[in-house]
Amino acid sequence: MIGEGNEDQALGQLHSLVQEAPDDPELLNTLGSIYARRGDLAKAESILIEVVGLDPEYADAHYNLGLVHSRQNRKSEAVEDFQKAIKINPRISAAHNDLGMIYKTRGKMDLAKGHFIKALEANPLYKSALVNLFEICLDDGAYSEGLNRIEKFLRAALNGKQPQAIDNIIPSVSERTTMEQSVVPNACLSLRTDTKRILTVKKKSSSLCDELFLKHVPDDLRDKKSGNNIAVVADFNVAGQLSLLFRMINRYTTHKARLIILQGDYISYDKDLILSSGNQQDYEEAVRVIENADFYHIGRFPENFKDINWSNILRPDNCLAQYYGSEMRNKAEQIYRWHKENKITGLSTWDYTMLEKAPLFYHINMMCDFSRVKQCSPPRDVIRICHPLIDGQSENTTVLLDAYERLKRKYRIELELIEGKSNEACLDIKSRCHITYDQLSAGIYGLSAIESMAAGHAVLCGISNFAASYHPDNPVVYVTEENLYDRMDNLLKSKKEIIRIGNTSRIWARMHHDPMKIIRQYLWIYDFVLHGHRHVEDPNSYLLN
Repeated sequence: MIGEGNEDQALGQLHSLVQEAPDDPELLNTLGSIYARRGDLAKAESILIEVVGLDPEYADAHYNLGLVHSRQNRKSEAVEDFQKAIKINPRISAAHNDLGMIYKTRGKMDLAKGHFIKALEANPLYKSALVNLFEICLDDGAYSEGLNRIEKFLRAALNGKQPQAIDNIIPSVSERTTMEQSVVPNACLSLRTDTKRILTVKKKSSSLCDELFLKHVPDDLRDKKSGNNIAVVADFNVAGQLSLLFRMINRYTTHKARLIILQGDYISYDKDLILSSGNQQDYEEAVRVIENADFYHIGRFPENFKDINWSNILRPDNCLAQYYGSEMRNKAEQIYRWHKENKITGLSTWDYTMLEKAPLFYHINMMCDFSRVKQCSPPRDVIRICHPLIDGQSENTTVLLDAYERLKRKYRIELELIEGKSNEACLDIKSRCHITYDQLSAGIYGLSAIESMAAGHAVLCGISNFAASYHPDNPVVYVTEENLYDRMDNLLKSKKEIIRIGNTSRIWARMHHDPMKIIRQYLWIYDFVLHGHRHVEDPNSYLLN
């Protein structure tokens, strides 16, 4: 049933069998394996812990538990599990290989090499172990040794000495790491149930996979792309952050990226695949991207669509999900509960809701593409104010209009409301203005305010205590509903003050929202998710020279 993909039927049968024999380690081990494949790692861990409690000498169960702990990014516990499996049965080649991969990511090359060798001794045709061992030989300059290993592998294959095949149910640590780093990123192996069963999975074609992810990589950089295939997927391209991330990955890093947006909009950011257009070819290409990605950067909460069920794809060591203020405010408890249950890393911009409902989230600033921002000219006769309208927040605009009606009796000012404009048109409007009134209700500033600061505006915005604690030096003019008129009045009295704040804002925005700085943050949080906590030798490892 499992081999034919009938997991639900298999699960039902197993539960019936377990009711009849609740202490059968083999049944429970298989049950835990299926839950792991379905992505319910907490349930799988609980069952496998029960198995090794019932039978401490069950080597396969220790190995499977190691895979589950690896999926949860609990590498130290995985090491202990693999070591226990090897102690019981020294010829579990998969345990040697996966243990070697963990040691390799930690820089312990001698230990890693020893386990790859032992994996090949147990299984001379174990391709993953060969590739991983060959890569270490290349890095050490031991070319003869590497070639000898390949020759030995080929002789075994030609002589037909095929050892007992390994069962395949879910991809293991070795598949992920090999696909990221090795010279032949094709090897697959997976969670074992019983070494007497043979269940196979199809292997990815590295050439087709690379071509799929190289689609938007500049021609002069294609041969430098040695890193991961990253799928950036979101329901909306919020504030253009995901398209900018996709472009930065392809232009400046060793990784390759594709961008899948479910619902397009009018704002005209960079595009790759937008599925709301209904183009069947785009949809089929999006499915191929998702099926062949090594890592997933999900924008906002992952939503299933058509043939894509994220619960079968996302794991603690192959993805993260990033949120923006409004969704965190509206669905904070649901989002946090999902992350807590699935142990998946969450990212957010700086928002009080992160602290209130999701205290374990990692925080990264928004990026701003300064190359598209047009600097404003200093105010002369007329001071121009712009205000981007925000859906569902008309009270922000009402407060501004009241203040504007009073102030235009004292000063030569003009107000331009921005609504339904493309990003390019919005930046054109800001280039002829001097002050931006952002909003009062959220307590933070967003990308629109950052673009205004970069253009040299004095930005008026409501800032909460949490936002002030995160960036106490930000140059925003803090306003409330009660003091908006007075703060605008004081600002309009002095064109020099508007210019001073605008110049400070331009410098500050580039210091804190520079895409090159922030892409490096993304690269290292990706590394953390993939490999767990480890020390770094070179802060620019994932950047192209």
